[in-house]
Amino acid sequence: MADADLDRAVPGTIDGLFRNQGEVCLAGSRLLVQRAIYDEFCARYAAAAGDLVVGDPRDPATQIGPMVSAEHLDKVLGYIELGHAEGASC
Repeated sequence: MADADLDRAVPGTIDGLFRNQGEVCLAGSRLLVQRAIYDEFCARYAAAAGDLVVGDPRDPATQIGPMVSAEHLDKVLGYIELGHAEGASC
């Protein structure tokens, strides 16, 4: 909502989606964002997602490890392509 504290909302939603590489039954993969803050939220969200450290899960600095299987990776990449095809902007 327009009165949301984006300094808390963005990290919270990043954690909700990317925890365990998003391979959680409760992953928050859909967000409803009020139009009044949509652009700012998307910019912050994209920046925060881009800052996540991808790497070896044994490295304590890693925030995103590998997918559980090659098949699941293909599925996730397909969702990304679908989102782009549908005009997803955030």
